[in-house]
Amino acid sequence: MEEEKKNQPSPKPRREPSKEAIEAARKIQDEVLNSPSMKAAIETARQFSDTSKRIFAEVQAEFPKKDTYFMTAPVPPPRPITARELDSILEKRLAPLEKKKPEVSSDIFLSYDRKNKELIREAGKTLVLKFSGTGKRRDLFEIIFDADGFVDTETLMEKTGSPSFNAVSKLTQGINSRVISDLKLKKKLIEGREGFGYRINPEITIHRQ
Repeated sequence: MEEEKKNQPSPKPRREPSKEAIEAARKIQDEVLNSPSMKAAIETARQFSDTSKRIFAEVQAEFPKKDTYFMTAPVPPPRPITARELDSILEKRLAPLEKKKPEVSSDIFLSYDRKNKELIREAGKTLVLKFSGTGKRRDLFEIIFDADGFVDTETLMEKTGSPSFNAVSKLTQGINSRVISDLKLKKKLIEGREGFGYRINPEITIHRQ
C-alpha cells in the first residue's frame, strides 16, 4: 500500500486567483445583489417570513395554554388544529379587513321595517317579504343587516343557535330564495365568501324604516 501511494502522482497545487479575478468576481456579485430584481426578491422573502410568523402567532393565541405540570410530569403533545377551527380563525381575522366597497354602486333599493319584520321593494307596485314569528332566518338577516361588512360564520352560528356551518349556509339560501320569489330580485340578497363569512350584497341598498 505504501509503495502504491508513493507511485501515485501528487496533486497539482491549487492556483490562487489573481487580484484582478477576485475584484471582477466581487464586482459581479455586487451587481447581482444590488440589482432591482434581487432586491425585490429579498424584500418579498422578508415580508413572507414576517407574515408567516404573525399568522402563526395569531393562530397559536386562539388556543388556551396547557395547564402547568410539575417537572416530573410528562408534557402532553399539542392538539392538532381541525379544518373547521382553522376556517373559523381565518374568518375572524379577515372579516374586519373586508368592508362594504364604496366603489360598487347600488342599483337595487329596498327598505326594512324592523317593527313589522318586513323587507319591502317598490317596483311599480309594493312587494313585501315578511319574516314571521321568531325564526332563525329573520335573526340571521338582522345580524348581517346591522353589521358593517362581513360577519364570520361562527358568530352567526352562536347568535342564531345553528349547529353547523352548513346550517348557516342553508339559512342564507332560504332567505335568498324568498327574496327571489317575493321581491322578484335576480340577485342574491346575502352573499358568502370563504374565509370571510356573510354580508349583504353590496349591489343592494337597504334603507331602515
